Amino acid sequence: MSAKTSSTLTVVLVVLIIVAGVAGYFAGSSAVPPPKTVTITTTVGTPTTITVTQTLPTTVTVTVAPTPTPGKVYKWRVPVSRLPADPLYPFFQQWAELVRNMSNGRLIIEIYAPGELFPVGETLDAVARGTVEAAVTYVGYWLAQDPVLGFVQPALPAPTKRPDEVWLYHKLFEDIFRRHVEKFGVKYIGPLMFTAWEILMCRIPIRSLDDLNGKIIRSPGLGTEIYLAVGAKAVALAVGEIFTALQQGTIDCLQWSDYLSDYKLGFHEVAKYVLEPPINGSLHEASFYDSLIVNPKVWNELPDDLKTIVKVSMEYIFFNAGYQIYKFNEIGRELMLKAGVTITTLSPKDSQRVVDLAIERIYIKYAKVDPDVAKICRELVKFWRELGYTDWADKLEKALRAEGLLS
Repeated sequence: MSAKTSSTLTVVLVVLIIVAGVAGYFAGSSAVPPPKTVTITTTVGTPTTITVTQTLPTTVTVTVAPTPTPGKVYKWRVPVSRLPADPLYPFFQQWAELVRNMSNGRLIIEIYAPGELFPVGETLDAVARGTVEAAVTYVGYWLAQDPVLGFVQPALPAPTKRPDEVWLYHKLFEDIFRRHVEKFGVKYIGPLMFTAWEILMCRIPIRSLDDLNGKIIRSPGLGTEIYLAVGAKAVALAVGEIFTALQQGTIDCLQWSDYLSDYKLGFHEVAKYVLEPPINGSLHEASFYDSLIVNPKVWNELPDDLKTIVKVSMEYIFFNAGYQIYKFNEIGRELMLKAGVTITTLSPKDSQRVVDLAIERIYIKYAKVDPDVAKICRELVKFWRELGYTDWADKLEKALRAEGLLS
């Protein structure tokens, strides 16, 4: 092998996305779209191989390795969006270790819990000012300043559930997302962690949407529009404040994460009633709440090979962790039941009401005032239909046409 050949490496992330077999379980639709293969190819460093075969029919192969000479060492302090007790927290640590190993110690990432360095609400400003080099956060906390942020990491009703669907959603709208996030003076890199569809935990029995009338719910994102539509109130609390708010009765219900995450944080000790997602969608879709933002100066100073390592390692963690989270959900649900939690789901009538309210109160409402949201909605019609979510696609298409937003 020549010196020139040995100094380069093709980094290949191959994601075989199969929407078959398990599609009936996850998609809630009889339509099964064809398999899809996505390949990302980049060049850096000297070769080494990491291969992961997922339990579900998805394979992620990453081929990468450190540059032979150490060079300058870069250090990042990175506050993340999950507490150490959360089962997703170790994946952040795994990401930091992967980056260190892949870069041969040239990029060191130090992980901090939310609120450890500064209040969560200051995260965007802290990264923009350079107080920290980067952060993994939920940008939807700042949607009051830009409603498009509510679609970047969507905490709103939608039918998508699997990591491959969420990843494709991000790729479809990545340019729009980047433009809106970077208005805040940060560099938007993309999603790091998949989040399973969320459950609603309550202190009192909740069996229907009408039962939410008058209740106070901890919930961020545009999904709060649904709660407001049925007479509830919504508040945004940082994760470290939720348990105390439940104990004191400041909130009646909480929407935080999946079964195991909520269980590990002890929410079931106070909130004994769970409303889980209906079969045709959810009050909060599966998403990627945990996205990496970096200070622009810090990012620009990083060598190109280290930038590539950051991006490739993120995609590796996203899929490696993503399908494990399904298993976490099953484990967490069983633990909740053993702890005496009562689990119910919405009736078919209420499930359909969620779809109708979501189309009216979220998608169309914001499409009418922001052209980027209108573009997202038009693309979602095709995207959902390709994935087999025809009910959602048909309703959104009809509503867009009625408002003159789709010819």
